[in-house]
Amino acid sequence: MFIGIDIGTGSVKGTFLLADGSLTEASEKYEGAQVIGLQDIRSLEKACADILQRASGLSKERKEPIEGISASGHGPSLVTVDASGKPSAEVSTWQDNSNSAEARELASIFSGFGKTGECWEAKVLAAWRGGKGSGGMEGATGKRWNGTTALYPKDYVLFLLCGRRVVDRSTASTTAFFDRKNGVWNCGTTGIDTRFLPEIVGSWEEAGKTGTAFSRDCGLANGIPVIGGGIDAWCEAVGAGAVEPGMLVDGSGTSTCVSAC
Repeated sequence: MFIGIDIGTGSVKGTFLLADGSLTEASEKYEGAQVIGLQDIRSLEKACADILQRASGLSKERKEPIEGISASGHGPSLVTVDASGKPSAEVSTWQDNSNSAEARELASIFSGFGKTGECWEAKVLAAWRGGKGSGGMEGATGKRWNGTTALYPKDYVLFLLCGRRVVDRSTASTTAFFDRKNGVWNCGTTGIDTRFLPEIVGSWEEAGKTGTAFSRDCGLANGIPVIGGGIDAWCEAVGAGAVEPGMLVDGSGTSTCVSAC
C-alpha cells in the first residue's frame, strides 16, 4: 500500500494505492475559520493526521503494510520551522500577495524575475529579515541564521513524518534561488543564508523514514519510506498522463495551471 497526500487550500486529500491496484480516497477540511492567504498550522496538521490515521486503519484491516508515503501541495506557500522544530502559527499561502516590496527588490537582483508579491522568494526574504509582512506571520529570524528553515507546506508534512527538512528538486527549480547548473541554492545579494533553505532531494528520492512522535500518533509503523514528492501542479500533470515531451495539461481548481512536459 502506498499513500499520497495533497495539501490543498481548503482541505487535505489522500489517495491510498492498494496491492490489487485499486484506489481508496479520503478528504478532510480544515477546522475553524479560514482567512484568505493564511492557513492555521494546527488545522493543517490535524487534517493530515486524520488522513494518515485512516490509511493506517485500512492497512491493518487489509493486512497490507504501508510501503511508502509522499506528499504534494500548493505553492508558492511558506511555513517556517525553528531550530527546535516549532512551526510558524500560520502558513502564508499562494493567495497572500503582501510582499510586493520584496518582490520588486528581487526583480532588481535576479535578471528576468517577474513574479509579484505572492511568490515564495518574496515570502522567504520577508521571513528571513524577521518582518511581519509575510502573511502576517511573526518574523522567523533576523539577518543571522538561527536554525530556522523555510519550507513549503507539503515539505512541512514530510518533516513531521521523518524529521528531515527537505524540498524536492522540481519544486526548488521553480524558484529564483535555485542554481540549475549546479543543483544548489544561490540567494544572490539578498543576504539570505542558504542554510535557511531546506536540503534538496529528488522527487522520487527517500527523504527519511517514519519514526517521529507525529507519525506514531497517526498509527504509522516506524521505518516507512517518506518520499520527496512535488508541488501539486507537477504531480497533477504526471497523474493526468503528461509523461512525454510536448504533452500539455490544463489543471483547474482554486487556481489554474497550464503545464507542459
